[in-house]
Amino acid sequence: MPTTPHNKPLQSIRVPLNDAYPAAAQSIENIPPNTGTSNRRTSRGISMVKISASLISSISEFPASLKTNLGSDACKYEQVDQAFLKERELQTDALGKWGLFIIFASSNLCISSPTVWNLVLSSGYGTLIASSALAFSTYICFFCILLELMVMLPLNGGMAIFARTAFGPFAGFLVGSCEAWEYILFAAQGFWMIGSTCSQIFGTPNELAPLYWIPFAVIVLGANLTGVRTFVALCGALLFIAVFGGLSVVLPSLKYFDISKNALQDAVNLPGVNFTLANGTINESPSTIDLLFPFGTAPIWPAMVSMLWSISGLEMAPLCAEEGKDFVQNAPRLMIMALVSILGVLGYVIVLVPCVPPGISVLVGANNPLIDAFLASYGIGGLGSSMTASALYFVLYVPCILLFIAIYVYATSRQIFALSKVGYYPKLLAKVYQKTSSPVYALFFSMAMCLSSALMLQFQASGVVGEAFLNGSLLYAIIAYISVSLAYLQMRWSYPNLKRPFDLGPFIGPFCAIVTLTAYTAALVSMFYNQVFRETLYVCLAKLGGMLIMFVAFQRKNMVETPEEEFIQRYLNGVDEEQEEDGVVVGGGATGTGVSSGGGGGGGGVGDSEVGGFAGVSAVSADVMRVRTASIVGKSVAGSVGFAGTSVMSSGGSFDAIGGSRSMRRTY
Repeated sequence: MPTTPHNKPLQSIRVPLNDAYPAAAQSIENIPPNTGTSNRRTSRGISMVKISASLISSISEFPASLKTNLGSDACKYEQVDQAFLKERELQTDALGKWGLFIIFASSNLCISSPTVWNLVLSSGYGTLIASSALAFSTYICFFCILLELMVMLPLNGGMAIFARTAFGPFAGFLVGSCEAWEYILFAAQGFWMIGSTCSQIFGTPNELAPLYWIPFAVIVLGANLTGVRTFVALCGALLFIAVFGGLSVVLPSLKYFDISKNALQDAVNLPGVNFTLANGTINESPSTIDLLFPFGTAPIWPAMVSMLWSISGLEMAPLCAEEGKDFVQNAPRLMIMALVSILGVLGYVIVLVPCVPPGISVLVGANNPLIDAFLASYGIGGLGSSMTASALYFVLYVPCILLFIAIYVYATSRQIFALSKVGYYPKLLAKVYQKTSSPVYALFFSMAMCLSSALMLQFQASGVVGEAFLNGSLLYAIIAYISVSLAYLQMRWSYPNLKRPFDLGPFIGPFCAIVTLTAYTAALVSMFYNQVFRETLYVCLAKLGGMLIMFVAFQRKNMVETPEEEFIQRYLNGVDEEQEEDGVVVGGGATGTGVSSGGGGGGGGVGDSEVGGFAGVSAVSADVMRVRTASIVGKSVAGSVGFAGTSVMSSGGSFDAIGGSRSMRRTY
């Protein structure tokens, strides 16, 4: 066993986690009270005079007690070694700026430009524009709080980490499961759509559509298994075809642009439209407002719910934290670029396409309104009746759906990988293929779940279960959005001093969270009044309930103390490092410039830091642990640590440490 100069085993030198996670040192300057486990006990001899004060104190501490009883204390965590973590480590720094941007943009552009939005045209062109504006505003608010959270906690697990941090592991499990089901069902819908489209292109029976899934599933799996860079290259090519090809096909149709004829006057041909006056006669000259909103303003809110489906997807961005290079610095800028691109493309499509032939009454039922607008403008037959239409659909639409499938299979695999790594799901699913660092078990499991769900859609689409699989993705997404909004408000209230590299401030951030919470809660309530969505909600809640029972009965007893989980427990739950029986501080200054020495005669360390910062490194590593602190702290921290006769230098916020009995490796 390695020893210190005084023959003190390095095993006994345990460094507080603030050295392993310097972000916490800078972030949590003052942990607010009542954010962790309260150790205060009422004295048995308390007098009657103090009962009122005690009662008030107990009520104020109720949220903390609930968080403890249903939090980490209700779970059993297992210590793991370096070999366990090494088998469950993704390829760090694999995604540069372009790679991250492609993932961010692909998460939404693959579906927003060609489909879904045209269904809203059944309520009129004005309803489409108004509902889109509401959906855009709501999603921008959600986007802002997501951006702050993902660079504040750039850890494995995405939105599950935010819920777990704010409300404990039970909330993390539920939100993570909602996200996993959302991605599974989105990918399943992609398989369903691509099979149906290929059946129409090649004129084969729809019952054989699942056969078309096989080659596309192989392509997606192969790209993922060969490494995330290969996968991003595939997504980049498909994204180019889907966006630029799809938008370009609209350009020749713009010569026939006529908003009055195609978007307004054609409203009289929409199903159910009847411009009848009070005296019972038909209004032959309806006003512009009547044509924009042929059913009044009542459909705007339900239509907004449908438009939310068109612009969902960016919530998967935090799942790239481990594989992204300089994620904290690059992600905000790239996410904003992706959102601008998404809203720009979708705005271009929904404003212009309904104003070209064949008009909104026909575009409502189009598989791809962009392609159908081009075909109608030049008098070419639609899909199934023209070789030109079949060729355009195969060249432009099929790659778009394939991108949709690929990006959501990727998201599903990363979500399941993260949940399995910490023990929410079986730990086997978090193992990676060592040559490419791809989560092979999670990938195959994700693909199996997606294909199984697609089979339900294929053969039970008209039944309750089929409807649940078709509409459940949006419901799971809304539940997750509501949970993240609550988590944001909780963390803003409980941890106001936590370092936020992208800080919305004490007013804008809560405002965005409240708007998101209100809008998505209202959307969920309004969906409950629809029978199909109500039945879908019952099925979704039943699945979550069954999974929660399994978690309570089995998985909560087999959780893993990963570096991420340890970080949350030690700092965000307010655990005082003096409670650690074997805790010995090595290295690092706390505020301003500080010097501290290691205990037990084993060695010491010197750390210089900026205000509120820490310098130092964990001595609990068996091999090498690399922690990049500049990204999450938001500034460079320079320092040096020495122990056991080994000098470890830190420069620009990046340093290595050698020694110890247990290893953690985490890259921000």
